[in-house]
Order: sequence, then C-alpha cells, then structure tokens
Amino acid sequence: MQYHVQRIPAAGSAELEEEFNRFLRSHRVIAVQKNLETFDGSPCWCFCVEWLEGSPAGGGSVESRGRNRASRNAASPYTAVI
Repeated sequence: MQYHVQRIPAAGSAELEEEFNRFLRSHRVIAVQKNLETFDGSPCWCFCVEWLEGSPAGGGSVESRGRNRASRNAASPYTAVI
C-alpha cells in the first residue's frame, strides 16, 4: 500500500488540479481522504490518497467490467424467489 499527499489551494489552481487528476487516473486508488486546512494562512484542500503499487489503473476494459457486473447480478440457481 502506498500513500500520496496533495495540497491544492481552496481558491483553485488549474495546474495542481490537473496534476492531481492525472495521478488519480494513472493509479489504482483504494481510498481518498480530504480535509480543508489552513497552510501559511491560506485555506487549502489536503488530500491523502491510498493506492496499490504495481496495479494498473482502471481494473480492465469497460467491456469486461460490464460483463463481470452482469454476471454478478444474475440470479444464482440457488437463490430462492419469495
């Protein structure tokens, strides 16, 4: 498990936001925590990202994820209908 910490001014920063979004898209993210904090007298969003090292982002193609979801939602032959 790896951690990445990012701070972005509450007023916004297009460059930092894009950098953070690029990081999120390129890693297998497990959890994100965010807090509004004050840093050097200015409000900022502080993010802590927990991610898996060595795992590709996305977890497969859209098609395969759709098939997996459909098969998980299908009724089991052992399911009783009441």
